[in-house]
Amino acid sequence: MSGVTSMNKATVVTGATSFIGVALLDALLRDGFHVYCIVRPCSIHLHKLPKDDKITLITLELSEIKLLPEMISEPCTFFFHLAWDGVRGERRNDIDLQRNNYLATLQAIEVAQAIGCKKFFGMGSQAEYGDLSGVIDENYLPNPNSAYGKMKLFAYNEGAQLAQEKGIQFYWLRIFSLYGAGDFEGSFLNLCMKKMLHSETLHVNHGHDSWDFLYITDAVSAMMELALYDCPSGVYHLASSEGRKLGEYMEMMKKTLGSQSEIVTEVQDASSLKQFIFKNDKLKQSTNWSQKVSFSEGVLKIAEERKI
Repeated sequence: MSGVTSMNKATVVTGATSFIGVALLDALLRDGFHVYCIVRPCSIHLHKLPKDDKITLITLELSEIKLLPEMISEPCTFFFHLAWDGVRGERRNDIDLQRNNYLATLQAIEVAQAIGCKKFFGMGSQAEYGDLSGVIDENYLPNPNSAYGKMKLFAYNEGAQLAQEKGIQFYWLRIFSLYGAGDFEGSFLNLCMKKMLHSETLHVNHGHDSWDFLYITDAVSAMMELALYDCPSGVYHLASSEGRKLGEYMEMMKKTLGSQSEIVTEVQDASSLKQFIFKNDKLKQSTNWSQKVSFSEGVLKIAEERKI
């Protein structure tokens, strides 16, 4: 596994103030990159960006991404496209909104080629697979059942072809359940932690279903390995591959926090159970990556951030 040769340490990150974006930005800055951070003009999260002379802030709507070559005067090596509207709630089934995201991804690839990028990184989702069962590796057949999942899959299929035509290596990182310090306050784990810290009863729906949590810094370290080394293009899973039942994760959190909460897990009919294992063998085979943060350690890191 060899590193990228003749690398200009300039890179682009769209969605730079997102949960993943902030963590990725920290890693890129530590490695000496000059980062063009693309942020919406109306963003209320600019305070999340560190004060660093290696950051160039560019404010653009996602629909204006084609204008980037006019604003970046040096060749860049990597293009991390994290921006995607409507990732939560009912907006995930807004077909027009999700289609605009897909089209913006294709425009981002065009931009990446125009500014000399060697690698393009797009963010996929487990939603591309739809209902899950058994062993889920990168060859598992996608069958999305939401507008969000369908447009992510379109973005992957057409983006991979476009990138090949443009001579760019294309990496599609399918995310499962990332968590960590700095995550959205209303995330499932954060809401569960809040209840546990107040020793409130926690009702866990689908607690017998399989789940897979990966700490944010482990996800970012995988992204950096794929960027810095000569790895095959294609789909990669950002998952721990050490999943367990959701109820078991909650019991681990309770023990780690020393909570007195009662955890109530619903009894599920066998036909409704979702039992699966997310595999990341391709990532491990293509890089030197390994998971560093266990679930319990991740919970403690979040608690430390909250000064608990």
